[in-house]
Amino acid sequence: IDIRNSDGLSLADEWESGPRSYLGLMVAGFPNMYLITGPQSPSVKSQMILASEHHVDIIAGIVQTMRAEGHRSVEAVAEAQEEWVGHANEVAD
Repeated sequence: IDIRNSDGLSLADEWESGPRSYLGLMVAGFPNMYLITGPQSPSVKSQMILASEHHVDIIAGIVQTMRAEGHRSVEAVAEAQEEWVGHANEVAD
């Protein structure tokens, strides 16, 4: 699947040096794209079915909040994503 953001950047190009995500749920620069147990997700260290359910609950909560507050998009902040990736790498090592 050729996933691209509104600027035409492909996810494959964004992840050329390896995948990066915020909480394993979102990717900076790709608004409204949600991942379930994506890269750097804590689910790798947990029971996958429960982690998947937890991620779906989080995503549903984000979407509900967006609708209630009249927002049309949400995306991870690049700085927060980099902090999360660093933390995930630290824990993995």
